Formats: sequence, C-alpha cells, structure tokens
Amino acid sequence: MTPPPEMPKNVPLQLDDFFLSTLHIEWVPIPTEGDFQFQSVNLRLTYELKSHSEKKNAYQMALKMEGEEVCEKAPGSGLNFNATIVGQYRIEGVESPQQEAILARINGVSLLYSTFRGILGSVSGAFQSGRFSLPSIDPRAIVADVEMKNAAKAKELEEVTNKSDPVPIL
Repeated sequence: MTPPPEMPKNVPLQLDDFFLSTLHIEWVPIPTEGDFQFQSVNLRLTYELKSHSEKKNAYQMALKMEGEEVCEKAPGSGLNFNATIVGQYRIEGVESPQQEAILARINGVSLLYSTFRGILGSVSGAFQSGRFSLPSIDPRAIVADVEMKNAAKAKELEEVTNKSDPVPIL
C-alpha cells in the first residue's frame, strides 16, 4: 500500500465562516395548459469586498445575487430569487499584494457562489417545481465585469466632482 501524498502546509484561501444576510425565493406557477419550458436563467451578480482592519490577509465578501427563470411563453413564471451571502476568509502564503487582491476576489466569488448554489438547490427542492440548479459561472468574468463597472462609477464620480461649480461663500 502506498502512503497518501503529502498535503500542502498552507492552503492559500481558507473560508472561516459564511452566512446569509438576504434570502428571498419565490416560485410563480406556470400556466397549466400548453408546453412551457424554461429557456435560461437571468442572473445578476455583484460583490463588495472588505479587508480586515487589524488581521492581515483577512477578508469579508458580500456576494449579491438576483435571478429568475426565463420562459418566453409564460413571462414572470418560474423561480425568482434575491440573496446575499457573506463569507469571511483568509489568504495565506501569497507574497504579492496584487496576486492576493486577485485571489481575494476570484476565489471569494467562487466559494460563495458554489456555497449558495447548494443552499438554493436544497431549499428549492421543496417547491412544487422541484430542485433548481444555478448555472455554472466563470468567476474571473464576474470579477472583471464588477471591477470594470466599479472603475467606471469611480471615474464618473470623479468627473462630476471636478466639474461641479464651487459653492459661493455668502
């Protein structure tokens, strides 16, 4: 019998805890007559990431998700949800601050989305429609999209702030 491979001493990202701060799930019945099938899921994700003020390499991410099933023949029917899952985690053994920032975002989205995917599957299994499975995502694409939107908002805010007229002193 061969011994098991040696495990790495430092796991780069360790999820310490998670909790749901928002969870709303609604199932709207499908009309009973006709052939109704859901074509896709509209899914919107965003996140807020904070680093701990005292603990080095400690983060908290709030992943906000909204989604609904899409059926062209029966708009508004199917499963709709709105949720926020918050995770607290540490990143260890990463020397570059830039690499740590990327890991904090991409791996945070991946961990929290997959955790919520299991929660939603379990809860929706009690609905009349049966278990609902969220689609797979590419966390890198989600992070790129959120960061691009955040940069655009910051630039817009800076432009508005710089263009505003000074307040006259009375």
